[in-house]
Amino acid sequence: MSDGKESERRSGVSIRDAARETGIPEKRLRRAAENGEVKTVEFGGVEKLPISEVERLKKLYA
Repeated sequence: MSDGKESERRSGVSIRDAARETGIPEKRLRRAAENGEVKTVEFGGVEKLPISEVERLKKLYA
């Protein structure tokens, strides 16, 4: 059985966590989300980046 954190992770990661994982500055990711340059979803009232989007960014900026 999965715990809450694992379930939450599957829904996406916060912009702050995505910034840490990708090495892209948090401010830049927030701007990109506002401009529609990166896909975001709202989960529990929090804007998150889907895991697939984080993986895409890692490949682009690796």
